[in-house]
Amino acid sequence: MLVWIAREASKLEEGSGLHVTCSTLFLTSFNLLGNLMLLRDMFEPESNEGSKIFMTMMGLREWLAHADVVDLFPWLRWLDPQRLQRNKERDMGKNLEIAFKKPSWLVQRLRACSIIEWALTELLCNPKTLSKARAELKEVVGDAQVLVNAWAIGREPDAWEDPLAFKPERFLGSKI
Repeated sequence: MLVWIAREASKLEEGSGLHVTCSTLFLTSFNLLGNLMLLRDMFEPESNEGSKIFMTMMGLREWLAHADVVDLFPWLRWLDPQRLQRNKERDMGKNLEIAFKKPSWLVQRLRACSIIEWALTELLCNPKTLSKARAELKEVVGDAQVLVNAWAIGREPDAWEDPLAFKPERFLGSKI
């Protein structure tokens, strides 16, 4: 999102402003949530997917804002006389379809979270190991904040043969 803003701002003449649309604001808030939860932007403002999800969300908002006669007469629910339920389901289905077309990064995030969750669960289930890990961390780290650069560790040429290649089989038979 910041890249898009910088690119658009560089096109401007001095003294002029950046035109921000409702779609841009929507995608900005959508990307903020994506960055909070998944550490990445969900959609670029100029992307086809971004405009599709904006349009379906606006449709969904419209269907949710309508007064539904079914609320007054519940026995008409099966008939859906205003077609609101069908339209809501259609737009929600489109949103889910667009949002989950990018499974690779989502799977990577979920896999990393699962590994951390598993490790912490095992530590909590084994109090002796947990106290040993705490003591070791306190001895080695103390009160300092440690940031681990997993990207650099996984690409260390001294530790890995051909570190930039995707070779999961390199872990077979290793002590890692």
